[in-house]
Amino acid sequence: GQRRVFASFVDFLEVKIAVSSVAQLLTETLNDNIEICRKLCEADVRQMFQVANNGLEYYEFYVTLETLMKVRKSSPIFQKNFQELVSQIFSEYITEYFGKILTSNNGEHRLTTLIEYEDDDSRLV
Repeated sequence: GQRRVFASFVDFLEVKIAVSSVAQLLTETLNDNIEICRKLCEADVRQMFQVANNGLEYYEFYVTLETLMKVRKSSPIFQKNFQELVSQIFSEYITEYFGKILTSNNGEHRLTTLIEYEDDDSRLV
């Protein structure tokens, strides 16, 4: 069963309907499942990040990324590798996806920025 899930991992990331449910399924599948987590490569994690940025309905994939960083049954080194990878991916895209909000020193300006981009889900996370 687990091997079949992993063989179709990329298919899960290409979902167009029931997105939140699929993300929750992946989160539950990866949660404390060291065998499947070890099979994930950097490209899989990067693709998951890209999918999470597809709009509001895809944000649940951020929880899946968080789950990867919290694999409790793993060795500390294994967990640290996922933490470093996800942090590296976030830092590579920080300006593109989070720039206007994070660079603003004024809370009111951040709120205005969020309101301006409310209709453009692809620009904010």
